[in-house]
Amino acid sequence: MRRTIYISTVLAALAVLVMAGCSDRGTNVPTRTDTFGYTWVPLSNPPFAPELTLQRGNPNGQLKLAIWAPPQVIPGNAPASLLLLLAPGESSQWFYLERGLHKICNEMIANGEIDPMVVVCVGNDEMFGGYFYGNSLPAGFYDEVIGDALVDHLQFLYPSLINNPARRGIGGIGQGAYGAFRAAIKNPGVFTSITAVDGPLDFDGADGESGFMTLFNDVLFENGLSVATGYSRVDPARRIDSSSANPVTRMFIGGSVAFSPKDTGLVSTGQRHNSTLNIIERRQVSDTLTQISHLLTGRISGGPIPSTEAIRFDFNLPFDSTSKTHAPTWRRWMANNLDTMLVKQGGSALDNIDIWLATTPEARYTFHDQTVSFRDFLMDDMGLSVDTLTYMGYPGNPAHDYEYVYYLLKEMIKYHADHFRGN
Repeated sequence: MRRTIYISTVLAALAVLVMAGCSDRGTNVPTRTDTFGYTWVPLSNPPFAPELTLQRGNPNGQLKLAIWAPPQVIPGNAPASLLLLLAPGESSQWFYLERGLHKICNEMIANGEIDPMVVVCVGNDEMFGGYFYGNSLPAGFYDEVIGDALVDHLQFLYPSLINNPARRGIGGIGQGAYGAFRAAIKNPGVFTSITAVDGPLDFDGADGESGFMTLFNDVLFENGLSVATGYSRVDPARRIDSSSANPVTRMFIGGSVAFSPKDTGLVSTGQRHNSTLNIIERRQVSDTLTQISHLLTGRISGGPIPSTEAIRFDFNLPFDSTSKTHAPTWRRWMANNLDTMLVKQGGSALDNIDIWLATTPEARYTFHDQTVSFRDFLMDDMGLSVDTLTYMGYPGNPAHDYEYVYYLLKEMIKYHADHFRGN
């Protein structure tokens, strides 16, 4: 039995991960205490409609940004490189700043370790486990955003940015790591350095039967279910609870919104006015249910959307009620696996890109194994050079749950800075 879950764009947020507001234990990292004059949050984030217009919980179609720039760059007096940092799942655009990004950059520029750069932090979804920076109506079409479109917008905001791919880098942690590689693959030639820390980089693992596939049963466990009882769309006592604080469940929900939404078609004019979207067509494809309820052709939909014109998106989890892989849905996930996308693109998108990976055996969600597997694929199958850092925790302070972001940020920023200086 395939599991289909329904969400509506007019529902309130059901679950928000609170870890984004926490500092790393043991590092005494200040929380946005000295950012005046150095951190700028756009009053009007760039409208990338219709790419983000129907994104769950984002009716205005705006990309969530927090931008750090050193004082010599703000007036446009000094040329600067550009670094994009993508937040992990369920983390806001403030994730890296709340973990000391501004402090690190100020100190490293002051002591000459790095040259001035503009660091743009992109927020992830903070509701349903993060959208993996994927490409779908309810998740947002990030492939069309995190590339030339965003770079052009930032070039307008900061004319002193060096308009040269050799001076642009991208990085991320967790889902941000996946998003960084995805953006580079989907937008070849835009970035020339990548840093990634433990993320979902190989969905089915090195043997094609691990990775996320080993976590399917964890979703049932989180919801108090078993393989014997399974779940049911009919019996509320035997269905997955998407509103509770179950991290593995939420992660698969976010991924399913991005990778395996139902295939009902939605066509718009592609024009926005006052945060609305003109729906000119709705159609049902194959044997699926319609995604759009109570919304007629020609009506205007936008944010906030009245409940009478609710847009409902349904999607499929990649496993059935007994935690077995559901092949048709899993194929849709695997079409979004990095190795699949890279090979389909022709295999050259990551050529001439400096790549740095960091991983710990204590990473959650099988991210360590996925990171190592993808690294081996890049090196052994694609013939690419990959710099790798393995970091460990210590008794009482394990290396998971973003405990070492402050330390890792230093390494990430230095790696990009060295690349920029060499170009």
